[in-house]
Amino acid sequence: MLDRLPRTKWNYTTAAHLLNRAGFGGTPAEIQALEAMGLEKAVSHLLDYEHILDTTLAPSWARPDPERIEKLRQLREGRKRMRAMTQGERTEFEQKQREIDHYLARVAAERDSQTKPDDDTAEAARLGAPEITAHR
Repeated sequence: MLDRLPRTKWNYTTAAHLLNRAGFGGTPAEIQALEAMGLEKAVSHLLDYEHILDTTLAPSWARPDPERIEKLRQLREGRKRMRAMTQGERTEFEQKQREIDHYLARVAAERDSQTKPDDDTAEAARLGAPEITAHR
């Protein structure tokens, strides 16, 4: 078993060494703060990390997205309804869904056309939208 480090040997260098061994090191300010705590408090500070205030903000991708949550809920509800449908109802539902998708694509193309600098490129954007056709 290792002997305890004498308090007289606790300094900036040993505090830096402790941070290096316990993790990924520290900035000079973090090393000085650890040195000022003293050996016992410094070790407790590193081991009892639950008590350390974490001021790091979660990245934007980790935050809940209410729109995405609602879409997922709707998708799950749609799956439940699809399982309960007859084949004829399912075919009709799928046709309506395709028509809605085509309509949304045409709306997106129209919106895109409104951002074009001239009539020719706007018309080309509108013509690039899919036509709504019946799928039987």
